[in-house]
Amino acid sequence: RSTESFKVLTECPLIVMLLFQLYPRYIQTTIPALIPLMVQALALRTPQRALLKHRTAATDFMAAQVKTLSFLTYLLRAFAD
Repeated sequence: RSTESFKVLTECPLIVMLLFQLYPRYIQTTIPALIPLMVQALALRTPQRALLKHRTAATDFMAAQVKTLSFLTYLLRAFAD
C-alpha cells in the first residue's frame, strides 16, 4: 500500500539527498538522469475530477511536487558547474 502513497513519494527527495551525502561519487553520473525525470514529474497535473473526488490524494501529490521542486532547486544551485 505504501507504494501507492504520495506521502511516501514526498519523502523521496530527502532520501535521495541523504544518499548523495553518503555516496558522493554517484552524484555526477546520477544527476543528469535524475533532473529530466524530476521535470517530467513537475509537469504532471492533477485532473480536475481528482481534485474534487480524491482531495486528500491530490493534495498529497501536490505536496510531493513542491518537495521535488525544492530538491531540484537545491541540486541546480549546488551542482551548477
